[in-house]
Amino acid sequence: MSPRMKLRFLTPHDRLRLLQSIPLFSSLDADDLVLLAEYAEEEHRRRGAVLVAQNEPVDAMRVLVEGSVVMRKNGKPVRRFDERSPIGVLSALRSDGGDVEVVTTSRTLCLKLDREVLLNLLEDRFVLFSRVLRATARQLRAEREAISYADVARDDSALEDDALHPEDVVDRFLVLREGIAFVERDLFGLWHLSRRAASMTFVEGEKIFSRGEPSTDFYYVAAGAVRATNDGATWMFGPQDSVGVVDLLAEEPRSYDAVATKRTSVVQIEREELLDIFEDHFELGMSCLSTVTGQTLRALEKRAERTVQVPSGFERLW
Repeated sequence: MSPRMKLRFLTPHDRLRLLQSIPLFSSLDADDLVLLAEYAEEEHRRRGAVLVAQNEPVDAMRVLVEGSVVMRKNGKPVRRFDERSPIGVLSALRSDGGDVEVVTTSRTLCLKLDREVLLNLLEDRFVLFSRVLRATARQLRAEREAISYADVARDDSALEDDALHPEDVVDRFLVLREGIAFVERDLFGLWHLSRRAASMTFVEGEKIFSRGEPSTDFYYVAAGAVRATNDGATWMFGPQDSVGVVDLLAEEPRSYDAVATKRTSVVQIEREELLDIFEDHFELGMSCLSTVTGQTLRALEKRAERTVQVPSGFERLW
């Protein structure tokens, strides 16, 4: 950008258009976008300003409107952002920091939405939270389809046989408590989820679900092993894995066949029950969204490693 160029101010229409250009928000209705636009702020920064600091939590999601920005990893530039590029959208939904920094290389104008403001909006409007969760899960599903499932394959012999087989609500609670998406910040909510869940056991060779079927529930593996197949690709699920959860959160049909390869005990959770719990217990919902976001970022990095570039439109801090 020429030094003589003046940074303009954003109209309400500009704000709506910029927010809608973020894939995470593209499926939101007008009311949701207007709400986000009301809380979004213009951010003018000088050259050399740090938008994202290395190893520190991302404090906001941004859309670059004017100027130039560079992403650095270990001090070396890895990507330059074009105007209208989203910055930090997924990472702002995570509480931990990343291994990159983002720095302005000229005067810039961004549309900025603070992380804490966004979290408050998600908590106040569950319909907004559910749509953001769905959009994030759909991106994760798309990214996993773009990379080989061999990346997540597990050796069947390495799966545990001595894990807990849940028989009642206490067992289900103990199993889910160990899950990555269910943290200890809201054990009361987790208890209610355990009460609404069901315990199930599949025998060796029993089909759990088929590709193309509606995603009405998912299965959290307590003990045993599940083989998944999709177009010739095969991978395994074991204890503390969730079978079918991404398709369920994305509200898409099953994307693979799932079969138990040994006696397998699971905790079954219905979609409506899960969403009801998330609405009443926001901490659990945000923990799930954070987990899906982290998995999406890892899938993006795998694809970037394979293509030796950051996937267009899905950068590390998208």
